[in-house]
Amino acid sequence: MEQQFRLSRFKLIMDEFEKTKFSINTPMTALSILWSVLDDPIQFDVENVQWDSVEKFFGSVQLMVDTSEYKALVEKSHKMFHPDRWRSRNLLSTVMEENERCTLERAGNIVSQAITPIWRKSRG
Repeated sequence: MEQQFRLSRFKLIMDEFEKTKFSINTPMTALSILWSVLDDPIQFDVENVQWDSVEKFFGSVQLMVDTSEYKALVEKSHKMFHPDRWRSRNLLSTVMEENERCTLERAGNIVSQAITPIWRKSRG
């Protein structure tokens, strides 16, 4: 039940993240990003995002949904975390504090790199 809740939360935040027009007045924050990890949201720390956490998350998702939904979630996540996508949306430029910006960029790159082999495998 808890994992199903986390999956629902992931989908909701994913949709909100895509809809949001981040700017100086509405900066991207660690809480506005759909981190692909199983960590408790209350105890989550973006500095702890790790490659194996992303793998565990998608391994868990794969057990909860059918193949087509899994492929769609992996595809959407792969696109969403791609560094080129972040650049085209100017996401990091909305974060004024340099340490926070660097932390978000590092974590985003980890997720992007971890998702890529999962994405390739899901495509067959």
